[in-house]
Amino acid sequence: FAELPNQESVVPMLITHMFKHQNMDVRRIALHACLRSKAYYVPGLKEAVTTSLKDPHPWVRYDAAWVVQDSKYSSPEIIENLTAIVRKMPKQEADRRKEISASDVEASEVQQAYSALAEIGELK
Repeated sequence: FAELPNQESVVPMLITHMFKHQNMDVRRIALHACLRSKAYYVPGLKEAVTTSLKDPHPWVRYDAAWVVQDSKYSSPEIIENLTAIVRKMPKQEADRRKEISASDVEASEVQQAYSALAEIGELK
């Protein structure tokens, strides 16, 4: 995807057809495609990523936080959503749990949200 020409026309299709798909893996693929494309200026993408920060699945929220970190998207709603994620556990607890199990989804999600908040200058 990242090597396709005219990504500006593909990203809106991802937003329309994949960001709200019932399968969480499809939603993750959409986020990863946007991450690889770096087409963060496409209208509607910031809003779709913001919505993904509230997804019911933690791996989708993790990927959305990754996009926020890379894109440096910021808004009061993004900060609120990321803050809600980091409130789940202290960073030290997330780091400790990740050392025990690299597949700890909740710890991964919290770590990524901390990183995104730090990148956009909102880590307090």
